[in-house]
Amino acid sequence: MIPPRATTTTPSHARQKSLGVVAILFSSNRKQRSAFTLIELLLAIAMSAAVLVSLYMALSIGLRGRDTVTASLDPVRTANLAVDFARADMESIVPPTGSYLTGTFVATHAAGTAPDSSFDYLQFYCIGGGTSWIVPPAEGAASAGALTAGNLEGQDPLDEGARKIELLVRTDVTPPVLVRRVTRDLFNNAQSAPEEEILVRNIRSFQLRYYDLTNDLWQTDWNSDDLENQLPSAIQITLEIEYLKRGATEPSVYKVIRVVPVPCAKPATDPDAAAAGGAQ
Repeated sequence: MIPPRATTTTPSHARQKSLGVVAILFSSNRKQRSAFTLIELLLAIAMSAAVLVSLYMALSIGLRGRDTVTASLDPVRTANLAVDFARADMESIVPPTGSYLTGTFVATHAAGTAPDSSFDYLQFYCIGGGTSWIVPPAEGAASAGALTAGNLEGQDPLDEGARKIELLVRTDVTPPVLVRRVTRDLFNNAQSAPEEEILVRNIRSFQLRYYDLTNDLWQTDWNSDDLENQLPSAIQITLEIEYLKRGATEPSVYKVIRVVPVPCAKPATDPDAAAAGGAQ
């Protein structure tokens, strides 16, 4: 027996049309749900603005803190660098013999403009740590006996040989400055003007004291010509500078104290050596 043939029913035209309208509406609703409303956009912008303001405030506080620390450390760094320059020269002092390269060690005390302050003066001769100033130059260059400042250009400043150093406070400028003068061409009778560099500004006090090992006391003045060409065993440097803190109206004072041993110093044999300088 042959089974009956299956029959398929097709939806009517009206039903198909209604299904199409539902699909279109569903698709339209889904597209609307995937977009942001105006309120959502405003909320996102407000939240982003709040985050940016917080980041700006944190960065601004950090930058102000950095500026405050830098302003506080600059005087400390400058004063210590100035004392280090002076210490490096003092550690290479040569004994005074009266020759071109080893002249007199002269130290003079002078009162400063502020109460209990000093503007001391010091002159001495020292020599660099290197030997390039006496080593013959390379082949084709000038002879060793004709070395000049031009031949030594570009070399290490510590390799410049013998020179005269002067440390003093200049009061012809405002505020006072600590100056280092260097005279290099000591063999030339007609010496050129010394080179001058400012070590630190805003000087309140620059005091130097010199330890007399023979009499076991600190002197405020020293002249090697009066002490059988003897040098002090040590030099005490006291440097005071003024600086303004942020928001302050009165200057603050920063003080540096260093004691520099003089390697080539020997005790004076003159029992009256203390009379050459005032004891303190």
